[in-house]
Amino acid sequence: MASKRQAYYDATHEALIDSARELFKTKGYASTTVSDITTNANKTRTTFYHYFPDGKVNLIQTLMEHDVTPKFKALGNKIDGLKETPVETAFKIINRDFTEMFVASLYLWQADIYFQDELYPALKEITDDEYSGLTEKLANFIADRQKRSELVQFDPVTGAKLFLAPALQSIVLSFSGADSDIYDTKQVELLIQQWLV
Repeated sequence: MASKRQAYYDATHEALIDSARELFKTKGYASTTVSDITTNANKTRTTFYHYFPDGKVNLIQTLMEHDVTPKFKALGNKIDGLKETPVETAFKIINRDFTEMFVASLYLWQADIYFQDELYPALKEITDDEYSGLTEKLANFIADRQKRSELVQFDPVTGAKLFLAPALQSIVLSFSGADSDIYDTKQVELLIQQWLV
């Protein structure tokens, strides 16, 4: 009996998450109401607030944990696996995958940026932890390649942040409506050329 109850609980939770994801992607965070989410999931408002007491803020947190955290971890693991890949190729793979990670979850990052006052306190720990972890993996990668004399000497942590900055800048610019190509790699390629021995 307990397993059926748990299965129902989990299915209801997932239905609300899936409904919110779909609506946030199509209507945007601001235009999506709790009623929209519950109607789309065929659930009640009471049920919604049982699972998400802080409303849409809890949903964004949950979606970040479901849709973004695994991507950060996967990219960190991929960086670890690029130890024998030629350094220039490895950097290009990291940049591409980092950009793709944001593109796949643009609706979440847009909400995070546009509703920062409302969402930042709830998302700060998630985004800071994931970004710090990824930066550390990239810094370790850079330090390893410096030891192999493939890269010039510079602070690896600063280099990791500098390497990720162009993709972040392009993504933020695209949110603001600026004519920006998220996939533009000119800055990253220039950086790589300056770093190669």
